[in-house]
Amino acid sequence: MSTAAIVAGILNYTVWPGPSRSLSACITGSQREALDLLQQLEQSKIRHQLLLIRVEANSPLPGACDLVYFEGWNGPAARSALRKLDRKPVLTIGYEPEFCSDGGLFCLSKAGSSTRFEVNLDAVTRSGLRVNAQVLRLAKPRGPVSKS
Repeated sequence: MSTAAIVAGILNYTVWPGPSRSLSACITGSQREALDLLQQLEQSKIRHQLLLIRVEANSPLPGACDLVYFEGWNGPAARSALRKLDRKPVLTIGYEPEFCSDGGLFCLSKAGSSTRFEVNLDAVTRSGLRVNAQVLRLAKPRGPVSKS
């Protein structure tokens, strides 16, 4: 699967608290990558209307982000941003190797020419977002494991 297809699928099966509305997608990475991702999302016919907000990697995030796509962040900056988003209804998706362990909701990884994803179930629960169980079944669980 492509990155855009995975992001579109996650978006389509995520419900934010409150009434339905347009979503602000804060996208990092190069200008071209961000625009390519948004264009691919629009072609994927996602059910949410998106407003693209370009953000420089490792920079403070705007307060209005409903989705943050982390691309090209260094570890300390990503961890700091994720700590600030903890327990907020913000869908966080990223590629960094420790992204889910650091509190991100969905972690992407390349597998040959396709992209795979994992989910941090604890972070999803804390966010207040409702993610359809079908998506959660497709992802590999990742992150801290609770011991009983």
